[in-house]
Amino acid sequence: MMAAVAVLLGALIGAVGGVVWAWVASDGYEANDSMIGTGFLGALAGALAGALVVTLRRRQRR
Repeated sequence: MMAAVAVLLGALIGAVGGVVWAWVASDGYEANDSMIGTGFLGALAGALAGALVVTLRRRQRR
């Protein structure tokens, strides 16, 4: 249960970070597409980071 929470929290933080990054960085040219794509990639990176944290913590316990 905690592993799923960590992965979902990482995805949420990554998605928000990606959307904010695209909103700030885009100069009005296709801003919605930029925000959606960057938010999705941020969510993927965040989920990967969350899974990595879970894996490393499980290895520390052994």
